[in-house]
This record gives sequence, structure tokens and C-alpha cells, in this order.
Amino acid sequence: MITTLYTDFISLIMKKLRIMLLVHPEMEPLDHLTDPKDPAYLKCATEIDVKRALLKLGHEVRVVKVHDELRPIRKTIEQWQPHIAFNLLEDFAGDGALDFYVVSYLDMVGIPFTGCNPRGMMLARDKALSKKILHYHRIKVPEFRIFPWRKKIKTQKLKNLPYPMIIKSNIEQGSVGISQASYVTNDKELLNRIEQLHNITQGDAIAEQYIDGRELYVGILGNERLEVLPIRELSFSNKATQEQRIATYNVKWNDKYREKIGFKYGFARDIQNGLRIPSFS
Repeated sequence: MITTLYTDFISLIMKKLRIMLLVHPEMEPLDHLTDPKDPAYLKCATEIDVKRALLKLGHEVRVVKVHDELRPIRKTIEQWQPHIAFNLLEDFAGDGALDFYVVSYLDMVGIPFTGCNPRGMMLARDKALSKKILHYHRIKVPEFRIFPWRKKIKTQKLKNLPYPMIIKSNIEQGSVGISQASYVTNDKELLNRIEQLHNITQGDAIAEQYIDGRELYVGILGNERLEVLPIRELSFSNKATQEQRIATYNVKWNDKYREKIGFKYGFARDIQNGLRIPSFS
């Protein structure tokens, strides 16, 4: 996952800082893990790399494990007075929809942090809401429908759907709940997959119009002044079927499956000049 860095972090990066590294309890970057092929290392490779990079830059790092309460963060702030929090949390108490509450707390107590602010995290996580905002600003988005959890699907919601469509969780990230079965071509497939997704995520589902094209990822650093990083691309070999050419959970997290379908992730090539986005302020 690529995050934007808070302005205070950029302005202080050359100083020696006390950095509070927020991680999930099971992702603690233990110092004895040194073999990149070790499954235990691979599980928390990001956390290990971040900690070692910060230490190499001369900063002090204190790892704070957070699950379902803010007490560890508050205690560290009171006793150690960190300059900044490097946030690697993706949920709170196992609920991805609550991740922005941790950042809200940091914001309230005046601790600078890496990543997006609470408001941005909340808006970006809700796929339907973010599309409505983009549409308001005249940015084209795929047509979509929301199918709330625990609510009977009304017949009128199935009228004039732009098949094929992709069925996703409205708030989950990391392709949670996305499989080849998420690609649907008719009402029967759509209803079956929505029912399955409701059972998997226990949350609202979103059906998006399938747009055939390239899978591009763009990282951005900064706040008022933004820097756009080189564009990355997720691509597949010719042996992958149409249904396999979507970023499913297996594509993102299953090494054997990625090798099977010829998955590749790297810098995007042959992009038209109109898509090249320079740094801007």
C-alpha cells in the first residue's frame, strides 16, 4: 500500500526524530527476522523495511502495537513524546471502516502522522461516496449500484444494468471479497455474487460497470504541494482469461496463483503524453 506523507514529516525529515511506528500486533517487525525468504519475515516485510529505513536515517523508533484500544498510543505520547507517528495500521479492532478513527485521535492530540487525514480516509474508503464526489467535479466514473447488507434487493435496481459488472465490497480494501466470480454478466450471476459477498464481508456491496483496460496505480506525496510518483501497472500474460484479468484477492496475495496466470507488477510503459502527470502545486 502507497501512502501520502504528512507535511510535517517532509519538513522534519532531515532532523533526528522520535518516531512512533504504529503496527498491528501480529505485524511486529522483530529484529531477529533477517531472512527475506522466511514466511515470518514475508508476513511483516513492510513493517521491517520501514523500521530499518528509519533507523538507518538516524531516527529513534518505538514500535507501538494497536488492536482495539488507543491506550498504547496515548501512553507512548505521554511518556516518550514522539515527534511523529508513522502509521501502518489498516484497521482498528479488525474493522477496516474504523481505521480513520486512530488518525483522528492523532490529529486531536497534535501528533503529526504519515498518510491521509481522517476526512480523506473516510471519503476514499467509501467507493460509492468517492464516485459521487468525482462525478460532481465532472470526472467520469463507471456506472454503479449499491446493494445494502440485510436489505431485500428491489426489482427496479436490476433494470438497465450495464453488464458486464464487477461486484465488490463498498468499503473493504486490498481486493477483499473479489474473485473471478465477481465478474458477472447477467442478473442471476449478480444476485448470487451479492449474496455471497454479503456473507463474506457483512457489509454493503457495490456493483460497478466493468471497464476493460489497463490497471494503473498512481502514488501521490504531499499536501498543498503534490508530487506524483511514477505510474505502476498490474498486468497479465496472454494465458490469463478475461475473468482472470482483474485484481482479485488471489492476484494481490497468493504468490502461486500470480505465477500461474503470469501476473506482473512494475512501472507502466507506453503511456500517452496526455496521461503523464507532472508535479504540481
